[in-house]
Amino acid sequence: MKRFFIILITILIAMACGEGAKSGLGESCTKTADCEDGLKCIFMVCSDGNEDTDNNNDSDVNDDSDDVKTPCKSMNDCQKDEYCDLDNPVEEYGSLIYYCADRPLCTTTEDCPIGWKCWTSEGFCITTDEAEEIICASDADCVVEPNTKCNLSTGECYDPNN
Repeated sequence: MKRFFIILITILIAMACGEGAKSGLGESCTKTADCEDGLKCIFMVCSDGNEDTDNNNDSDVNDDSDDVKTPCKSMNDCQKDEYCDLDNPVEEYGSLIYYCADRPLCTTTEDCPIGWKCWTSEGFCITTDEAEEIICASDADCVVEPNTKCNLSTGECYDPNN
């Protein structure tokens, strides 16, 4: 009987330890469920998503919406209709983090930020570096990939063999 009570007490203590309090703002976590209500687990730290970024731009990287922002180090980390916003890092807990941001929409290059071009078939702006592989005025502009030609009606490089 004594053994039964010792085992029961041990089980109850083990269960109580597993049901710890949720982490508060700035405390460690492994998933959002580990954080108190209203907080999200971002980079293993409970966050309310309203950290002061020390930059006074109008970027929507840290807005109050429920959109999950994708951290990035290059354009390859973002979806096609996004770009890695390397000009506006966000400081979070002592580290600079870059996020994917929505590309500006356009119908002409005049709709794009300075130095960007409109990829009209997609309807959004792309960087000048990206445009070198896509946008053209003649076959001479399509030199990144071998055997590509310029479709003068769309102003985009294409592979005539595909």
